[in-house]
Amino acid sequence: MGLSFSSNFITATPLIALLINSKEKMKILKGFVWGFLIVNLPVLLLTPKGWVTQFTYHISWYIEDSWLLLIPYFNSHIFSPWAKPISIIVTLSLIFLVFRFKKKFDVVDDSWLVQACVLFGSYIYAPQLNICILPLFSLIYLNPTMIDFFLFLAFDLCNVGIMLNWFDSPNSMVLPAPSQILSIERCVILLLLILLFLKQKTFDKRLVQANNVQTTQL
Repeated sequence: MGLSFSSNFITATPLIALLINSKEKMKILKGFVWGFLIVNLPVLLLTPKGWVTQFTYHISWYIEDSWLLLIPYFNSHIFSPWAKPISIIVTLSLIFLVFRFKKKFDVVDDSWLVQACVLFGSYIYAPQLNICILPLFSLIYLNPTMIDFFLFLAFDLCNVGIMLNWFDSPNSMVLPAPSQILSIERCVILLLLILLFLKQKTFDKRLVQANNVQTTQL
């Protein structure tokens, strides 16, 4: 996870799922820190300013392909510093709610859920970030329903549409540019996928267990 975090924050987000469910939190954190230091410590020692710049550069980035553009203020002020705290609050709240209802730990399911929550909540959701989550789709949907299939297809088509339409609009960074309309649709579909997956893994299982108990009693 530490090595992953050195290249991209999103790919290291399953660490959150591990920390929530593991009894060896300190062991996991130590491994994360050592993995992070192996890559970053040499760069930090050789060029401290350059090492800090990689973080300040990303922090200064604008609202990109996020549902936050639905808020008129952010659609007019894409460099607003308020986007960062709101993004963090939404992401952490969504993760809290997900794990509030999901009791059973599964490393693949929970990794997907955390990454999906982070991507949805982030004020930066460039199309290429889907690379981080697409491999997990193939693992969690081994037996997809028709709804799962069509939602995923729509989700991926929206992502492709963002890239294809990005350079065709005079101002593709804000609404009502086609690329941003597709970005909003992609975020809505991702949220639906999260809720539907949570329902299938939590509420549907509880219903099956309740029915099994009733059958046994009869």
